[in-house]
Amino acid sequence: MQELTSLPKITWEVKVPASLNTLESNDWLKQVTEMRGRVLYENGLRPFFQVGDNQFLDTDAFEASCYHILAKIDNHIVGCVRLLPLTESLDCVSSEAIGKEIFSSIIKRHYQDLSSLAEISRWIADPHYQTTRVGYDLMFGVWALANHLGFQMIANGGHMVKDGIKLYGVAYLSDNPGPYYSKKYNDNIYLLYFDKNKLSNKAVKAIEKMTEILNLSSILPPKGTSQNTKKAVILEYIPG
Repeated sequence: MQELTSLPKITWEVKVPASLNTLESNDWLKQVTEMRGRVLYENGLRPFFQVGDNQFLDTDAFEASCYHILAKIDNHIVGCVRLLPLTESLDCVSSEAIGKEIFSSIIKRHYQDLSSLAEISRWIADPHYQTTRVGYDLMFGVWALANHLGFQMIANGGHMVKDGIKLYGVAYLSDNPGPYYSKKYNDNIYLLYFDKNKLSNKAVKAIEKMTEILNLSSILPPKGTSQNTKKAVILEYIPG
């Protein structure tokens, strides 16, 4: 892949769940689901995401309930990540990926208040821009969003899990973190949790910077609950 000689200007957007904003057009969602499908297809590694000749799609039943963070260059979406508040049913991408029974047993063993959980998923950057900071800023951005809404994050990662542990301050969630093989994503995934105490000072500053860049205090009112009492789940395959 040819490296970019200069860093293109990135603009950022935060989309609230469509269920909370029925007036906005969903044209952006068509673009982001095509981009995600194209990246996840990865030259035939995951054929599930090809829906026609040079046509790709990644969508599910959870889109309308998710917060989305979008990274754009020249008005084209080049990266995304989303946050899904969970319900008591624990229906989410991760429960589908590793099996609802396994997912539910682990989550209920660690968290009593299931309504305080949320899943972060679809952390994806266009490969043409993976030599830039898009992927890093998306993750620090979703950290910022989770903090603003009062969530603590946990996650599952694929073959980038070791890099994630080192960079983002995560650790294995349970005594049986995996790997769990996902046929859909053709990868082994591990269950993780994010701990603020494991973050480097550099990462903390990056999260604070993304809080300002995303202008969260102006566009999203924080939840009334203390941030320390909310927990967010980030259980999702992380593409390489």
